[in-house]
Amino acid sequence: MLADYETIRKELGAHNPELLAKPEHILISKTDMVTPEELKEKIKSLKKLKKEITPISILDEESMEKVKKILNKIGDEKTATN
Repeated sequence: MLADYETIRKELGAHNPELLAKPEHILISKTDMVTPEELKEKIKSLKKLKKEITPISILDEESMEKVKKILNKIGDEKTATN
């Protein structure tokens, strides 16, 4: 999981280095397809990054509501800084 994160960061930086300075929130998707133990391991490996982490599944309405709140918060913060 950590290697995937690092690959994404590398690609973002290659596209636009300014993206690497932006706030991050890590969403772990398709959590309905892994066991609770596997999910715990994924979260544990990412906690080393000291970022906000939210597991989500499109099949779970509650997790989709969390995503909406996260996106709204990011939008509100962006609006407040402009």
